[in-house]
Amino acid sequence: MDNAASTEPGVDDGRVVARPKPRRRRFVFHDLLKLTLFGLPELDLFDNKVQRDNAVRQIARETTPGTWSWLQGFLLLTAALLAVVFALRILLAWLRWRESIESALLVAGTAAFAFVLLRAMHRRGIRGPLREKLLAAGIPVCRGCGYSLRGQTPDSTCCPECGRPLDEQVGTILTANAVAARPASSFNASR
Repeated sequence: MDNAASTEPGVDDGRVVARPKPRRRRFVFHDLLKLTLFGLPELDLFDNKVQRDNAVRQIARETTPGTWSWLQGFLLLTAALLAVVFALRILLAWLRWRESIESALLVAGTAAFAFVLLRAMHRRGIRGPLREKLLAAGIPVCRGCGYSLRGQTPDSTCCPECGRPLDEQVGTILTANAVAARPASSFNASR
């Protein structure tokens, strides 16, 4: 058998070629971020996955701990978790289960509530910045409700979903999209 015609992986002209090991992807904070954002309608409006992921990464970089909104979120989460722990302790004491089961249920219930609350807070806080990134990418959306304004005419004055007046940036994007969508024959007819 001719070595040059060999189709075996790792063999090249009789020499063994070292193949690089596939890199194992680590679970990173960005993956958790995407998990909490799963299902947001604004994410589906981006033109492609790369554009969407870049926008989410950029928002994550721009958000800094120590701001007032972070402090509010931390205080809200702490107060809510303390209330949940207190309520679960009362409920579990009333049920009178074994102490090990009570402890496991207390930890699981608190963790589940913390995840749900963090997810809700995160989704609420990221919608505005996501809409700004969509507008920066030239995708017309309503700043108020996130409704996609693709297909709206440039003379539209308000969002058809929530009725909010459209600002100048959205009007500019709608005008640019209408000009780009106009067929070439209409340009020739106007001359």
